[in-house]
Amino acid sequence: MRKKLALIFVSVMAIFALAGCEDKNKPEDYSSLAKEDYAEAFNEVVGVNLPENILAKHERFKITCTYYDSADQQVAVSETSSFADNKYLKEDSNGYSEYYGDKELYGYDNSIKMPYFAYFIDESLYQAYFDDIIDKSVYVSNQYNIVDISEEDGKVTFVGQLTYDELNKIQGSSVNWLSENEIYQARFIVDKDSLEASKVVYEILKEDGSTLSIAEMNYEYDVDDFKATDDLYARTHGEGRTVTIIKDPDSKSEETFTVKVPLKCDVKYIFDDSIEYYYDKEKTNVYTYDMHNTDTDETIYCFSSSDKADETYDTSKGE
Repeated sequence: MRKKLALIFVSVMAIFALAGCEDKNKPEDYSSLAKEDYAEAFNEVVGVNLPENILAKHERFKITCTYYDSADQQVAVSETSSFADNKYLKEDSNGYSEYYGDKELYGYDNSIKMPYFAYFIDESLYQAYFDDIIDKSVYVSNQYNIVDISEEDGKVTFVGQLTYDELNKIQGSSVNWLSENEIYQARFIVDKDSLEASKVVYEILKEDGSTLSIAEMNYEYDVDDFKATDDLYARTHGEGRTVTIIKDPDSKSEETFTVKVPLKCDVKYIFDDSIEYYYDKEKTNVYTYDMHNTDTDETIYCFSSSDKADETYDTSKGE
């Protein structure tokens, strides 16, 4: 379920350009708002809680996410994501970790039990990667129908809902974890004065009125500075082996890149277009994790989807 939910959380970035973050006509009592004013009030909350707007006010912030098993309601996995200007650290309870900072990206992929070091082909891609991380960290979004607003102890709770059909339309495919008679519900709890989120709760509202927990996001602001662990750094920095990647071999756009990493460390190359990877330039031996060897030097051939990759040298004539 967690992967499916991720699609829902990040599918509305195009809407956010409409969301402002100015304190125009903040009501004295949110719970007294007329229902026709709910959307406008919540739109302002969305703007305040865009990550770039949070970082404009706070040097650092952290989101702790807890995902629940829908069957037994026990915690399936928890993760923390810490953010600063061009800096990011994500860690979860399964052992996954990723650090982005100091113009580097490296981490540990617990699904394949392997550390990795990312090599960015140019600096612009480094910034683009961080922007993508930020975009995927938006949990306060105005895709919901706001059905209720309440206020208590300096906090305002906005309740948003989506029907089965509405959720299918947003996700673009059939939702198999929600029935037609159930409602996908999100509760956004924000500070009344700043409108900054303190908690976001996702749940399924069943036909009998009971709820099933899906996930919970807790926000903290102005947190301590953060960095990758010394162990992760040591496992991703060193000169145990050399990985060479040849992009679009035998073409006018051919480029060669090399990076040195410790043994048992994978290398991820970050390109700006669609890439296919092989162990040979004839494209007969596909590069996959199943046959991946991180105990020795490697040469990998990759092919872009651009037209220029099809332009090959005539070696008998020269360039």
